[in-house]
Amino acid sequence: MSSKSDAQAQELVDRAQVAQQQGDAELAESLLKEAVRVSPGSAENYRGLAQLHMERRDIDGAVEHLRRSLQADPNDPLTHFHLAQVLFHRGEYDEADSSLSKVLQLDPSHGAALMLKGALAERQGRGQVALAAYHQVLAAEPDNVEARLRVAGIHLRSEKPENAAHVLRSICQCPYATQQEKCDAQWRLGKAYGRQERWSKAAESISAALKTKPQPTADDWYELADAWYRAGDPHQAHTAIRHALELEPQHANSIALAQHLTGPVRTPAQADVIQHAEHQAKRIKNR
Repeated sequence: MSSKSDAQAQELVDRAQVAQQQGDAELAESLLKEAVRVSPGSAENYRGLAQLHMERRDIDGAVEHLRRSLQADPNDPLTHFHLAQVLFHRGEYDEADSSLSKVLQLDPSHGAALMLKGALAERQGRGQVALAAYHQVLAAEPDNVEARLRVAGIHLRSEKPENAAHVLRSICQCPYATQQEKCDAQWRLGKAYGRQERWSKAAESISAALKTKPQPTADDWYELADAWYRAGDPHQAHTAIRHALELEPQHANSIALAQHLTGPVRTPAQADVIQHAEHQAKRIKNR
């Protein structure tokens, strides 16, 4: 390809980038297709077209142009990674795994590829492979909160709540974690304590998470009520049940727990919880 053609193609690519920044995806695609015609051996042109297709969620088109880009430049780890991403979201896990292997052969410390490798391994039920990938990320990025959360999730699913709790406590205290990440960690920490039957700790962690959770559900409040019940604190359990019933007056688990808590002899406070639940249910029914 002549230098004149290369220069012409580059000018088209530059114009396409401007069009894309201005929100004119149709013009950008037209310019990139012309760049491909002028310079068919350029991987960059195909990468640009693939990016346009990814932005419009056209997975088939993205895959086609990513593969063409790799034919022109088979040693570009970023293109292999993008191909692995779209194949993963399309559910083609074996091909995604193959693309990830190529990324990591070219760049063994590619953090995003290692995170995707872990996610893929989790989907395939290969927990140890996923853990190894996440720990490799954490070796290079100790403050990667997402990797820590995923490690904790694997420990919880593997019935290793002590390991999960250790990781989750570190996230709750991490200055780099976002409020949402800390809320998520606090909630999972409650689950981990529950698995260890440390119910007071479980209730305290769930309660802390609910204080920052944007929109707690009736199920969330029931989880707290159940933890307080198991911790031997019926008063706190009643309070959580009330919150659950305010959100969902016919929440079956909350009503059942409230009735269980009252027992055969109802104190005025216990009777009030049941009366409140029944009143809310009738109100909804009569609307």
